[in-house]
Amino acid sequence: MVRRNRAKSAGLEKLLGQTIVSGLKTRVLKSMTLSHIKANTTVQEKVVIFPTDAILYHRMREKLVNEAKVSGVELRQSYKRLSKNSLLMQGHYHHARQGKCANKKVRKLKAYLDRVVLDIERKVSGDLECQARFSPFFESAN
Repeated sequence: MVRRNRAKSAGLEKLLGQTIVSGLKTRVLKSMTLSHIKANTTVQEKVVIFPTDAILYHRMREKLVNEAKVSGVELRQSYKRLSKNSLLMQGHYHHARQGKCANKKVRKLKAYLDRVVLDIERKVSGDLECQARFSPFFESAN
């Protein structure tokens, strides 16, 4: 469970106060050591992945497939393995400075997304409830 952004400053001060009180009670801390406190505020950098077209196509296809599964729409094909492989190979080609091959994989990923979108549009064409559920996905996919 991620606890980031849950404890506000007042909550953190209360938590720190309780920690100090329990340290004094258990005699782990001495009151003399509390006269001068050093706080290490360095933050470790996060691994942030830049949202390239390939990653965005892959994630959008994943979200559409998951939403189709939740809403009970049976897809002809999900392109899960093909999309994953194309995304990995696109990264390898891009790293090796093979731009044409990398762009070919990006086009493949876009084609997989388009196929899933068309399949879902065909399946939900008569159901207004499903169309309303998928409309935000269709807008962001195009």
